[in-house]
Amino acid sequence: MLILGVLAMLGNTLDRLFIIKFFDNTQLGYYALGFTARAAISTIPQSIATFYAPKVFQYEKCEEEVFRYYLEKHARVFILLNAIIIASLFTIIPSLIKSFLPSYIPSIPLIKVFLLSLIFYGVNSFSSNFLILKKKFGLLYTLYVIPIVCSFFLYLAAVRFGFGIFGISIVFFLYTFLYFATVILIS
Repeated sequence: MLILGVLAMLGNTLDRLFIIKFFDNTQLGYYALGFTARAAISTIPQSIATFYAPKVFQYEKCEEEVFRYYLEKHARVFILLNAIIIASLFTIIPSLIKSFLPSYIPSIPLIKVFLLSLIFYGVNSFSSNFLILKKKFGLLYTLYVIPIVCSFFLYLAAVRFGFGIFGISIVFFLYTFLYFATVILIS
């Protein structure tokens, strides 16, 4: 489990390491605001997932197919709720930044990308816990490593081809999407 935590930390900080290396402090500030907004907003889907977890995991002693049915049923509801919340924030956050932090307006597109990266955020905890219950640690390690390696090369490409911090945020979105979607589909 410690290895999974280290891999998650690496995957979630690789983008900022590239920004520190290849961009200036102003760009890092814009990116940091976007990522801070993502971190704050991620508490919403995590709270919803915490609410739904007992409902889903009450079926863990059932046959795998029954458990999988309830996992998928709650995942669909969760993704719908999360999408509604994210869509609402998509319209509210730019207005807040324009009103209270006008010098950070360049971070608005980054925040929108980070919001999109949260669509599958809470569902992932159901799916990865399902894989842990089934003792599929090796599979989880692989599911962490592959997106990290892919994102490393995509970050390099984003820098090399001049996509800037927006390109880095798109790669972060792709990293989270690849990881979350793969875990959800495999579980």
